[in-house]
Amino acid sequence: MKRIYIMRHGKAVWNAELYEDFDRPLKKRGHKASTFMGSLLAVHQEIPDIILSSSAVRAVETTKDFLKALGHMIPVVYDETLYMTSVDHTVNMIRDLNDEDESVMVIGHNPTWENVIAYLIASEGFNIYLPTGGIVCIDVNIDEWSELGPGRASLKWFLVPKLFMKKHV
Repeated sequence: MKRIYIMRHGKAVWNAELYEDFDRPLKKRGHKASTFMGSLLAVHQEIPDIILSSSAVRAVETTKDFLKALGHMIPVVYDETLYMTSVDHTVNMIRDLNDEDESVMVIGHNPTWENVIAYLIASEGFNIYLPTGGIVCIDVNIDEWSELGPGRASLKWFLVPKLFMKKHV
């Protein structure tokens, strides 16, 4: 059994006059939510073996805030190709992981992350909205990452920062 955590980046600044999309930083509430989610997973011992993150500024900031709060040294791969990527590319990156890694977290962007979740669960009519800072945990009934494909996964849990944080970040 393998585990995949899929996290959408925290809430980012939206100002096309100041930033290109790739360069948009997190808002204060995006930093708070990313930090909170790292703390929440740490408390429940949900620690990924490796993180694959988009190299867009908001994803990198999310990853750094999350890791600091998680309190564990985890290898991180920042990859520009995870920005504006496809389901196939994301799944292939996961398939290429070392089989010694039992779990992976991918940090990046919608709509790809929602589509990856739907692809892995492959339940007819399944649709999910992954808000900023949200994390989905999926268990995959495989022994090797290369076996990853549609319909092999089940949704374990789904956490949204707004449900846990005071004043709804």
